[in-house]
Amino acid sequence: MNKETEYDYGTSGGIKITEELIEKYVREAEEGYDISELKPLGRPLNVDGVLEVVPVRMEEGMRIAIRERAIKDGTTGSDIIRKAVKAFLHIS
Repeated sequence: MNKETEYDYGTSGGIKITEELIEKYVREAEEGYDISELKPLGRPLNVDGVLEVVPVRMEEGMRIAIRERAIKDGTTGSDIIRKAVKAFLHIS
């Protein structure tokens, strides 16, 4: 395969996977990472107890805006929605 070969899959952000991209990530991994710069994985801890899943229907435009804001803030869509609801209800 040449360096511009694209696979039939990509990242969740829509970036196409190429040999060049894989080689870039391999080089980065071999050089090592500063773990202090990595964001934590998994669901955020909740000091208020167990979180309940609440399905909500919303327009595509709103879902896109939530996802974009979550990416910008380095968080999840669920966190953006929780913050918005808390602000609307004036609770902390």
